[in-house]
Amino acid sequence: MNHDEFIPDPSLPPKRRHSFSIDVEIPQILPHERMYSIQIGYKMFKLSGASLSSDAPSYFTNYFSNPENENKVLIIDRSPKVFEKIYMHLQGYAIKIDDENEFLHLFTDSVYFHLVKLKELVLKYDIFANIGGKCFRISKELLTSDGNYPNYFSFTFNCIMKEHHQVKELQGLIRPPNVTPYTSARSSALFQDLLDKLQGKSVVIRNDEHRKNLIEECRYYKFKALEQEFVKCRISVNPFSKDEEIVMNYRDIVNSKVSSINGSSFTRYSRPYVDNTKSRVLVLQVESSEVSLLINLKTDFVSLLVLGKCAKKLNGILSQVSDDVMYEVSENSNGTKLPRLTVLIHIKDCFTIINGMEMEIDWIKKLCPQRKPPTDTNMSSDDEPGLSPSGGDVIEVKVLKSQWYINTSGRDKLYLTGRMIQGVLDQMNYYKSEGFL
Repeated sequence: MNHDEFIPDPSLPPKRRHSFSIDVEIPQILPHERMYSIQIGYKMFKLSGASLSSDAPSYFTNYFSNPENENKVLIIDRSPKVFEKIYMHLQGYAIKIDDENEFLHLFTDSVYFHLVKLKELVLKYDIFANIGGKCFRISKELLTSDGNYPNYFSFTFNCIMKEHHQVKELQGLIRPPNVTPYTSARSSALFQDLLDKLQGKSVVIRNDEHRKNLIEECRYYKFKALEQEFVKCRISVNPFSKDEEIVMNYRDIVNSKVSSINGSSFTRYSRPYVDNTKSRVLVLQVESSEVSLLINLKTDFVSLLVLGKCAKKLNGILSQVSDDVMYEVSENSNGTKLPRLTVLIHIKDCFTIINGMEMEIDWIKKLCPQRKPPTDTNMSSDDEPGLSPSGGDVIEVKVLKSQWYINTSGRDKLYLTGRMIQGVLDQMNYYKSEGFL
């Protein structure tokens, strides 16, 4: 039996067993048995020809290959602390990189000394980043997952490496250029939460503010898939329609993931990177001061008026499934642009609270009996307290919170079906809904 032959451990699984690749061949660049002296800074290192030849050709082998230098001490003004790791690498040991500074020091010196194997090893190593004064070691596998790549770290890492290589192309450098590690003043605690989630650990979201901060951090670092895991939603099966529904805030909707099956009925939503091809009936939750419910007492016509940023976002969502979107952007005397969206709505079975009072079923019809004028004797303020017209044909309800189904019929007809509405008619009830801090 050849004792030089490598025999894999049969106790390991086959996949793991065949993954070993050991290079036992060391080129005969320098005499393997001969010892060479290298002084790095204040410290002397002695290495065999075999060790120096294991990662060659290099600055060292080029120097000692010259017969005039083979008995000399090579003196280099670099850090002996950094060279300790290089020394171990040349002797065949696996090295451990401790932090972001050591990572860059090893990389720059591997380029400076022309140690190709060491440079490749460093480049394959985990990424280091200093976030909020804390050093994080981040596995590249976590940063290259679907939806989370490219990201802030991969971009920054590539820029640092590219910058270093460009500088190295200059001739006559006495030493490699100074490269600073990636640092960020953002929250280390929040980044630890992101890292835990990327590693598959459970992250306890303490409150809505914590959730908002986590999502902001995901957006900053370009972790698009991870962001979706923090987005608040509720998934349940409607016992009456038997449909699986997902309730989401309109601000969190990715417009391109809104769809309508066969162009009719309820619009559906598939969360990017999370649901893959699965979609659910979408329940759109809107919380904004820019939404009004308009009730025309003469025509029994009910519509939703949305202004500003909310109108712009909802237009983007609704336009994905329908061309029947009444959206316009006007400009006032100051040159300020004001988006305006008007949507037809159905609220027959909608649970509605106005001025803190729960409305009865078909409360709209009670306001507009047989489409008669509001002066009709059948119309009484006792029917729904606080909803008497008090002049004019239109009642405006400021909708503070609401939930809606999006209904379509082809791309030519669009309307929203109300699920829940909470609104106020006047300032006093608005103040009441706001409450104290």
